[in-house]
Amino acid sequence: QEYTVCADSCLRTCADAAAQGSGTCKPCCVEGCACPPGQVLDEHNTCVPVGMCPCYHKGLKFEPGYKEVRPGRRERELCTCAGARWQCIPATDSDIQNYPPAEDLRSTCSATEHME
Repeated sequence: QEYTVCADSCLRTCADAAAQGSGTCKPCCVEGCACPPGQVLDEHNTCVPVGMCPCYHKGLKFEPGYKEVRPGRRERELCTCAGARWQCIPATDSDIQNYPPAEDLRSTCSATEHME
């Protein structure tokens, strides 16, 4: 980290990057130590590029570049983890074949069904 007189109060960690744009934080200048521009603190309190931040979906953590097919508003979507945010586009037939549906990945193991 480095000292700055005007750090972004809303973009300090990977979790902040994931919430960015949700309207929950009003940005203001904060004096103190912060990561260099374009970097945020990861879960180990190390400055990393925002693009290295994981994404979260339904309580699960996914690394940058991870792709999965999800139900969309009108059709299935291919969602890619990029910089702590999910970027979703309409899925092609090829996407649906190449990337497992998100629901399938979460239903393969259940404590009540005694699966391993």
